[in-house]
Amino acid sequence: MQTLLILLSSILCFAKLPLAAPFQPSHFECEGTAFAKEKIGYYFCGDERLGPLLLGSKATEGDVSAEATVLDCMLKGYDRLGGMPAGALISNFTSEKRWLYPRDNGFATTNGKLDIYNMTLEAGLYVDRFGPETGSFLSPVSTSYGARAIPPENLNPYPHWPPAKDRFNNYHVYVVKEDFNVTAGRIAPWFGQPGGGRQFWTKRVGIISSLLASGKLERVAANEIPRQC
Repeated sequence: MQTLLILLSSILCFAKLPLAAPFQPSHFECEGTAFAKEKIGYYFCGDERLGPLLLGSKATEGDVSAEATVLDCMLKGYDRLGGMPAGALISNFTSEKRWLYPRDNGFATTNGKLDIYNMTLEAGLYVDRFGPETGSFLSPVSTSYGARAIPPENLNPYPHWPPAKDRFNNYHVYVVKEDFNVTAGRIAPWFGQPGGGRQFWTKRVGIISSLLASGKLERVAANEIPRQC
């Protein structure tokens, strides 16, 4: 009986313990960033450029929706800092608090030559992007985040501050409705990420919003994406 009472007492004590708080990098680890105390619960090191503190389904307390699952898949193994201290990522890849993007529009080179080619995106193909629809780059749907070699800030909700409730509204999925031509090629390493994915540059036919307006692209929900992983 005494053993049972001790066991029950232990269970009650553990039940009163608070849930573990999300991982918070220390102020020391955040040296060299735009550390903002009021943003530390939302953004890594309290710096919007380093992306949300929690990523994927963790950002929505275990949301297992199709979109959260897709993001978890793309973020598998992702290291937002690319193995660097946070301050080193910022100093190496920003100027005046803005990201420095790679030359040649982010296309990789092979033996000194740009790895690019003309390609037709055919109707029925699924593509996606992280970022506003004023951009002009797409990738094959579910390309891993590291293979895209884009900054962690592209994972932020929009607006960034105060953060939008929808953690995923910077991720967009489309299906091609009418064939159109793009410049395609392999993505160069950058932002501490390996790259190696493929990107489609739509500059010749317009930015994403104009392709939507003309009916060449159509937005689709994440649950319509053919599962890639």
